[in-house]
Amino acid sequence: MASLKVGGKRERSKVLTWLAPRLPQPMKGEALRKALAAALAVRDSPEGTRMLAKLAHWLVESGYPEEALKSALAIGTEDAKVDVLAKLAPQLARSGFAEKALEASSLIERGSVLARSLMEMAPYLPEPLSTFPIEPLHKKQAN
Repeated sequence: MASLKVGGKRERSKVLTWLAPRLPQPMKGEALRKALAAALAVRDSPEGTRMLAKLAHWLVESGYPEEALKSALAIGTEDAKVDVLAKLAPQLARSGFAEKALEASSLIERGSVLARSLMEMAPYLPEPLSTFPIEPLHKKQAN
């Protein structure tokens, strides 16, 4: 992918976040990783949060679950992070990344949001769910 010369960090992040998922497959992976790096550079801004949330979705769709989870976890505000994780977990499960879905859901500390996320992803998880980390979730919510 050619070097992208765009204004400052925010502008670069916006352009890459918009452009990356629209590129053809041979270029998409590298572009998404560059978009993630650019969004991480501005993650403390509201725009950075929005870009990280969008990238999490596109990274899963493109087959990069690790990067998707990294994108969601980098979101600065706790409420926004929990919302993205709650949407990301079922998407990971539907895309065949059940283990990453469970990892994402285990980071959701709000009971009602966690319950909604688990209900949405349950049909896509393999049987049995004996490895699901129920114990740590109960301990988190008890604190």
